[in-house]
Amino acid sequence: MRELPIPEGVNQDDDATELLRFWLANGKPNVTLLLGMYEDAVECDVDELWA
Repeated sequence: MRELPIPEGVNQDDDATELLRFWLANGKPNVTLLLGMYEDAVECDVDELWA
């Protein structure tokens, strides 16, 4: 499996969060999304953030 490196500067940001991974495998797209990360943040409307 070939993984991409973490972009420069990301490791220096304490608030950096990986939200998405996308692969092409077995002839199909495969996607993983981080949903629900704002569950505890009352000031954030998840529907608006992902719209």
